[in-house]
Amino acid sequence: MNCPHCGATLPSRPRARMIITGILFCAAAFVLLLIIHIAVVVLAAVLLVVVGVSSFKAALRAGPARCLACRKWPAVR
Repeated sequence: MNCPHCGATLPSRPRARMIITGILFCAAAFVLLLIIHIAVVVLAAVLLVVVGVSSFKAALRAGPARCLACRKWPAVR
């Protein structure tokens, strides 16, 4: 995507990578709960789910990247 103000290319944000990471953290927690039923592992699975959901949520809320050439925020997403 190009900047609407100066035409320079905008840096890309790793939104897809953050979404995939969040989904994989939740999947890892699910697998842990299926295999092992120890209290410590359940706590680790809960922490994995919390981190995964927060990563997924942050990726969805991430806005457009700022232009490095003119230092302006693009108006369109």
